[in-house]
Amino acid sequence: MKSILQGYKAAGTVAAILLLMAFSKEGSAQQSRYRGVYVDKLHDILKDTIAENRFLSWAKHQHIEQLSCYDLYTVLGDRSIKKKLIPFMQKAKHRYGIQRFDVVASSAAYLIAEVYPFNLESISHGVHFSAFHIEREWWTKNVTFNSHSANLKRMRNFLTDSSRIPGIKLETYIGWLGLGKEKKQKEAGVLIRYADMIGVSAYQKVPSFAYLKSRIEELAIAAHNQGKMQDIVILFSMEPAFSGPYSSTRSYDAMYDQVISEMQSAIAVHDINPLVLSNIRFLGWKVFAQSYARRYRP
Repeated sequence: MKSILQGYKAAGTVAAILLLMAFSKEGSAQQSRYRGVYVDKLHDILKDTIAENRFLSWAKHQHIEQLSCYDLYTVLGDRSIKKKLIPFMQKAKHRYGIQRFDVVASSAAYLIAEVYPFNLESISHGVHFSAFHIEREWWTKNVTFNSHSANLKRMRNFLTDSSRIPGIKLETYIGWLGLGKEKKQKEAGVLIRYADMIGVSAYQKVPSFAYLKSRIEELAIAAHNQGKMQDIVILFSMEPAFSGPYSSTRSYDAMYDQVISEMQSAIAVHDINPLVLSNIRFLGWKVFAQSYARRYRP
């Protein structure tokens, strides 16, 4: 690693900065940056056409183009609400500019047994969930990393071997990696092996790259070891204890731009693992969650 850093400092600095600036400029383009929101309380939104329109109008105003939907089990388990889901997705796509729908769940078994069959039905209507997001917060000790790994592996195998809908992505997110270098690299390696996209939380009052740096570097090392370019989305929490109040005077794009600017500054002074440049691709941002976000940016 020392030789890599020396080469980076001696010859690659200017090229690396130009490369990152080019990527950042591209990512800032309206048509290419990932802009998403976690949709909680979807069951309540689907109960009322006025609530649907208000939510979708808010999303369009915030330039949001990806919806990551929680609580599908309550929607798909309620016949009167389930029948409204496809029309909602069609309206979101055709009238409000939503380009992608993801579903968030903790269980691969549930996604395979319940959500995937819905996809087979909805795709004939021109909409479907194009990413399955496995969310199990192992760092809280409520579940184990091994259980998370098993769910990612099962979902990946299904999408690779059994899916009749091509192109469905597998996604996950991290708050923190385990303690100790060996454990961090083991966990990062598993996430890189299975996930097409990884969300990394910047759950602070004022999001910063310094808060993300160690996790991004661990993911970059794992991606390099596997010969992979890993897609990353930065996650902002709009809960009152985190960035909700801060967002009332700053757009989500501005928050993301600040984090990327701080990363560029770290590159300029060689305070970052160079593998972040070669093996990590930052796509954009996603906010948690619509019910919080709308309080501060109505």
